[in-house]
Amino acid sequence: MFVRQSNAFMEIEFDDTGVSTLVRSYTEDDFGLEALAGVPPGLSGDGTAALVLGSTTSGSGFYYFNRQTPGDRFGPPTLVSDVPGPSDPFMTENCERLYFSGLGNVFWLQQL
Repeated sequence: MFVRQSNAFMEIEFDDTGVSTLVRSYTEDDFGLEALAGVPPGLSGDGTAALVLGSTTSGSGFYYFNRQTPGDRFGPPTLVSDVPGPSDPFMTENCERLYFSGLGNVFWLQQL
């Protein structure tokens, strides 16, 4: 999971006893973004994909990141087209659905 601490997002994991360990931290530069929303990235259940609300010179909105294994760093961002910018994205573990809320409702998009 990610938590916000000052100007960075800290990726942490928990063991079976509930003790947390810092895995790594990311800044806007690490994610390749000019600005990040205050909400930490949504991490997939297997830890290989993440969604974050941010902006670059090419646009703002949801950005998708992936990596081969949870031990790797995330690669460069990809802007997810046609998705409004709510603050609480959630992606299913298989990355087939993206859930978000807005206007007092919960919405989802199916991967094509």
